[in-house]
Amino acid sequence: MSQAVRAAALEAEARASWTPLVVIALAQLLLVFNLATLKVSVDAIAESLGTSASAVKTAIVLHFLVVAAVIMLGARMTERFGGRRVFRATAATMGVAMMLMAFARDAGTMILAQTIAGLASAALIPTSVMMISDHYSGSQQSRALGWLGGVQAIGIVPAFLVAGYLAASVQWRVTFALLAAFSAALFVSTVRLRGADARATIDVDAVGFVLAASAMLLIGVGADRVAYWGDPRRRAPSRRRIPSATCRAGFRSSRGSRCRT
Repeated sequence: MSQAVRAAALEAEARASWTPLVVIALAQLLLVFNLATLKVSVDAIAESLGTSASAVKTAIVLHFLVVAAVIMLGARMTERFGGRRVFRATAATMGVAMMLMAFARDAGTMILAQTIAGLASAALIPTSVMMISDHYSGSQQSRALGWLGGVQAIGIVPAFLVAGYLAASVQWRVTFALLAAFSAALFVSTVRLRGADARATIDVDAVGFVLAASAMLLIGVGADRVAYWGDPRRRAPSRRRIPSATCRAGFRSSRGSRCRT
């Protein structure tokens, strides 16, 4: 009985601060707010950039495709350079992406910004899990991983409400400017984190990464265009021939149809 009490006392003494978990969870909320702002502001962004809503949806899809394609490399980079260093780099990269979104003037800049955000997200997701392992152990680590897994789900509703309110009452650019400031604050708060040392012996399988990333991108693009599979009505119209009697009447098709001889 005394040994159990002693073990409990030692575990209480070794209990780590929850501050690192708060910093890591805020980084996850940054990812949620970025996508929520895009989704609730599709029409406003399209009108402001002089493009179509499909271009904004393409940026969203591309973001997810980049995350899926690069996330394995992000995990390897965390092992190679250390969790804290990668976390700081992803926070700075997200800040750059949010600034590009805030000052975007065309669809190309928007797509570039979301591609950069996707790269940062692909590195941040595995880095967050590894940072939890670096800061916590035992039952505290289990609870921290549980909170990390649930923070995105918890933040979805507030993200949509806040992003929707700002987009409707002010402008969608303001939301991304605030997210850029949030990224800067997150970068500063990383002084509260510690991470495992970099491992110079970690190698990256470049060929495997290229094959896996290409496969994920192709699967994503194919799934995004699934509505076009096997539907002849969605293909480019063919140059049909029209009856010769109509040609004699002087009719010309607006699609360039040729007269049948």
